[in-house]
Amino acid sequence: MSRHHFHTTHENRLVVVTLGWDRPLQGYFMMVQKQDVNDSQDEDIFLFNNMEWVESHPLSLDPFMGALKKLGIALPDMLYQELLVDGRINAGNKMVEWRMQDGHLERKQVL
Repeated sequence: MSRHHFHTTHENRLVVVTLGWDRPLQGYFMMVQKQDVNDSQDEDIFLFNNMEWVESHPLSLDPFMGALKKLGIALPDMLYQELLVDGRINAGNKMVEWRMQDGHLERKQVL
């Protein structure tokens, strides 16, 4: 499985968008998770979770790009292109952190 964590904001709140290629299930996945939710708050931590979809692991990123657009979250093209490659090569055992730092996209491979 490849896993990419993109740290960004949604409505002035910190969120992390987690996307990747699931090798065993042969499809893409995505979750958008709020980062500033306390355990004591009665609030859903996910803005989006692909496991709630009928087609939970699509072969295309298109459904997820539509969901991100509705949330007002723009995925960097460099990250999008790398996700396409992950699917094409059936990537596994890969984890990458993506952050915007001073207006520049920072990519750090963790695994």
